[in-house]
Amino acid sequence: PPAMSTDKQDKSEVTPSDEANSVVENVANQLSKLEEMMSKVQSVSKDMEENRLELQQEQLKIQQQRKNFDEERTKQQAELVQIVDRARQEMKDHCTRVADNWRTE
Repeated sequence: PPAMSTDKQDKSEVTPSDEANSVVENVANQLSKLEEMMSKVQSVSKDMEENRLELQQEQLKIQQQRKNFDEERTKQQAELVQIVDRARQEMKDHCTRVADNWRTE
């Protein structure tokens, strides 16, 4: 069919301006894809930064909890030492009284 032969003729007669238009269109498409990828990269970078900040906050909370725990443990240990010292002293005083009472009888 003659319509096909004109299509072939049109394709074989690519002008320099057609080639330039094709190159420009191809570059524009590549730029568009690149912009899309850059947008995704920026989005991922933003998410990563947000996650890093959240993680940093969690680490600070954990450090504070650990500090509070250590302070509480130290306080309780000191209280326990006082209780044991008091109990020793009371036992010693009691033994002394018993011994004194035994001697006086």
